[in-house]
Amino acid sequence: MTVKGFIVDYNNRPLQGATIRVKGVPKGTVTDQHGHFEINGVSLNSFLDITMVGFAPLTIAAKSDLGYDYLKSLG
Repeated sequence: MTVKGFIVDYNNRPLQGATIRVKGVPKGTVTDQHGHFEINGVSLNSFLDITMVGFAPLTIAAKSDLGYDYLKSLG
């Protein structure tokens, strides 16, 4: 399946450069300038690890349309 979504901070500002990786396989991407990402060929029941410098890491279940997810600032 194709997984699409976007990543924002708690002020709803898009986060460019957040890394999204499919847990357990060498597949992933980074968010664009608007916080959007897309990963093709993701298996059902997969999980995504989302990381960005200065923010707490997040793991979520993969689904075709994730909508948006928040990353919490460490500062």
